[in-house]
Amino acid sequence: WSAGASYKFTSSELHDRLVNIPTFVLNSADNTTTSDLHQLGAYLLFNHPCGFFARGEVNFFFQDNRLETFTGNTSTTLARKNVDLPNDDFPQFNAYFGWRLRHQLGDVTFGVLNIGGGNYHLNPLNSYPELPRERVYAAQLRLRF
Repeated sequence: WSAGASYKFTSSELHDRLVNIPTFVLNSADNTTTSDLHQLGAYLLFNHPCGFFARGEVNFFFQDNRLETFTGNTSTTLARKNVDLPNDDFPQFNAYFGWRLRHQLGDVTFGVLNIGGGNYHLNPLNSYPELPRERVYAAQLRLRF
């Protein structure tokens, strides 16, 4: 048996500004979008001496998105406006089982990714791994010579 956990935090910020357009003319001429992504993962792995193995994973994603806009009624008066953008929090569960060949010459693995089948709507401002948006069945054959 073995177990593990991981945590990753990514904070991204995008400042877009239309230099030649004052904010009293166009309120969205000076925006800063911020996105914080927390990724928490855990797994449990079972290896049997005969070659059978099984692995269960859970990955949690928590994203907090904000928009900060500078607005103004005249060229000298600026006001800061903070807006909370839609956030996304969701877990994904994965399960794998398979068989290792003798002398580590390869393995056969079957898996079910995103067992719950839930979709997600993460802000693309953060980089994150490509995740399945529905339940996915996978099979893999690896041979080592």
